[in-house]
Amino acid sequence: MNEVEKTGDSRLMGTLSMVFGIIAVVLSCIPTAKLLVILLGIAAIVLGAIDLDRISRQKSLNKKGMAISGIVLGSLAIIFSVIAGLVGGLFFFKWFKGNSCPLMQRFFDLGKFRHFK
Repeated sequence: MNEVEKTGDSRLMGTLSMVFGIIAVVLSCIPTAKLLVILLGIAAIVLGAIDLDRISRQKSLNKKGMAISGIVLGSLAIIFSVIAGLVGGLFFFKWFKGNSCPLMQRFFDLGKFRHFK
């Protein structure tokens, strides 16, 4: 065992979990970054779970905040990314089949860009 593990002062896993969760939530707003969001979300969840396990073995209950927030943010980013991907896929599929996309139809019905119809 090295000195950092003996003292228990290392908060690297909890910090990385929270940082990966925050980055995943921010990137989940970008439609083309779904794979990266899912990978960062999984990394945040795994690192947070490992850190929670380590903290529970040390019997210190007051240092769980970063690990829990990393798990929650990673989970929310994955859920939001999957839902946004499914909704976007449904709109694209409907548009690709020849039907008009409801969002695009609504945009064109506002009176702007009517010459594109």
